[in-house]
Parts: sequence; structure tokens; C-alpha cells
Amino acid sequence: KQKEQTEQQLRDVKEQGEKQLLEMRHFLKQTEQQLHDMRQQKQQIEQQLQDVKQNKADMKEQIDVYEKRLQATESMLVNMQQKNKSLQQELRTIVQQSDTSPITQTANFMEYGPEVH
Repeated sequence: KQKEQTEQQLRDVKEQGEKQLLEMRHFLKQTEQQLHDMRQQKQQIEQQLQDVKQNKADMKEQIDVYEKRLQATESMLVNMQQKNKSLQQELRTIVQQSDTSPITQTANFMEYGPEVH
């Protein structure tokens, strides 16, 4: 009877051990799957990081282009303003010269009468 009890205990222990082994194998498979998923996520994140870095580099390049265009436009504007001042000065000189010419004075006299001082 004791031999039967001992054999039953051994079968129970063996059965319990096999059950635990199956549970551990299942847990191991789950863990391996999680590890695989995490590695994939890591690769995706690394790819996204590369994309962000590339976008940053592209944007910096665009900003540099726009800054050069802006500088060129500002330089052109300054040149145009200087040219405008120069033309206005020339125009003033021409108008002043024409006001004092005998023909202009005669035309003014005919249009407005004698000058009143």
C-alpha cells in the first residue's frame, strides 16, 4: 500500500512538473513574441528618427535658400532706393533749371501774369 502511495505521489509530482513545464514554455513563447514586437517597434522608431533628421536637414536647406533670396531681394531694394533718390535729385535739378530758363519764365508770365514779389 505504501508502494502504491509512493508511486501515486511520483505520478502527481511528474504530472505537476509537466504542467509547470508547459506553462513555462507558453510563457517563454509569449516573452519571445513580446521581444520580437519590441524589436520591430525599435526599428520603426529608429526609421522615424532618421526621417525626422532628414526632414530637419531638408528644412534647414530650404531656410538657407530663402535667406539667400531674402538677402538678394533686400540688396536689390537698397539699390532701387538709391537709384530712386538719384533720379529724384536729377528731376529736381532739371525742374530748377527749367524754372529759371527764359522760355519757362515767358511761359509762366503768359499763363500767370507778372511775378509778384
